[in-house]
Amino acid sequence: MPGPLTDAHADLEHNCKKCHTPFSRDTQEALCRNCHERIEEDVKTRSGYHGRLADTAGSLRCALCHAEHNGRSADIMKLDRDTFEHTRTDFPLKGAHILVSCSSCHLEDHKRRDAGSDCVDCHRVDDHHGSHLGNQCADCHDEIAWEAAQFDHSTTEFALVGAHRNTACSSCHKTNRYNEAPRTCLACHRQDDVHQARHGEDCRKCHNAQSWSNTSFDHAEDTGFALAGRHAALRCNHCHTEIGKKNELSTACVDCHRAGDVHQKSLGVDCAKCHTAEGWLAEVRFDHELTRFPLVGLHGSVACEQCHLTQKFADAPLACIECHAADDAHEGVMGPACADCHNPNEWDAWIFEHEPRTGYRLDGAHEGLQCKACHTRDPVSRVIQPNTCNACHSQDDVHAGRFGIRCTRCHTTESFKGAVVH
Repeated sequence: MPGPLTDAHADLEHNCKKCHTPFSRDTQEALCRNCHERIEEDVKTRSGYHGRLADTAGSLRCALCHAEHNGRSADIMKLDRDTFEHTRTDFPLKGAHILVSCSSCHLEDHKRRDAGSDCVDCHRVDDHHGSHLGNQCADCHDEIAWEAAQFDHSTTEFALVGAHRNTACSSCHKTNRYNEAPRTCLACHRQDDVHQARHGEDCRKCHNAQSWSNTSFDHAEDTGFALAGRHAALRCNHCHTEIGKKNELSTACVDCHRAGDVHQKSLGVDCAKCHTAEGWLAEVRFDHELTRFPLVGLHGSVACEQCHLTQKFADAPLACIECHAADDAHEGVMGPACADCHNPNEWDAWIFEHEPRTGYRLDGAHEGLQCKACHTRDPVSRVIQPNTCNACHSQDDVHAGRFGIRCTRCHTTESFKGAVVH
């Protein structure tokens, strides 16, 4: 015998045929694999370290690496840790695994092939999920760095879009049991809900994942009250004074603009007849034709406050004299019906039809006279004047009344002088 066998094979020392066939070296390999069944399986399946060492015919010369008869304590394995090609195994070393010591995975007093190849076999102490997410650590972790986990959230029922992409995992996943995280908006945004859940939990009706503050609430469609003009620039709490309260606000102008109603409700509550949403004071429009006093002539250019001395516009005067008392040269003796002579196009351009109104026709030289030539009272009086010639021409009567007062028997209105005797 060439020498003692190792401790592992010592029981075969008196049974040489267990490993050798007399005078046939080629059968020794098969005898080795008869005992080392797992290596035999690796060779057949071309897996494991030994399966990758076998040649294309499945031959494996065991004695090239494992020499016997060198004594009980001989190292039959002759493993060189520094030169061992781990790439020939079922677990090639990559990333941070390259720098890990052999003993970290291959435990003492255990066969090296018994080292686990699943992540959790070595990283169970690093599994903060407590096995709750299973053993497929590679779904999120890689060999470069255990802590730098990557996870495709789109494979879940809650894909991350908008601002959610930049949110830390721990903001929603309070524990490491990630599939227990809530899916409703309000579950995470309860502290942002100024409505205090009065609008329900479906925040997506107004809010979106791009920005919580930028809402997409359609005021016209959802409330029936379109925000136009200056209303569009107002903050919600300008009208909705109770923040978060789902209250039904009135859409009547006066309910918000009561403080701005200088008319003190004297004109009713339909403010839109004059005011618009473009500006409460900037664009006031009113059709005066709808009133009892349409604005014609110069009235159309008169400032409202010249006639409407108070903001109760309905109490403005309707009679001419109430605004034109200062222009009334008659000092009221002609009555308040100024429109009988004057018109709204120009106060001084008045018209008076003398014959129909008085029964005294102005012709001849009378036609060009000023009113005060006959109406001597100042102001001009509407008191009926005598219509006899002598009443005005007594100083022109060279007859000193001897021919009576019927001057028209000789004189005409063309000229008092140059009498014609019939």
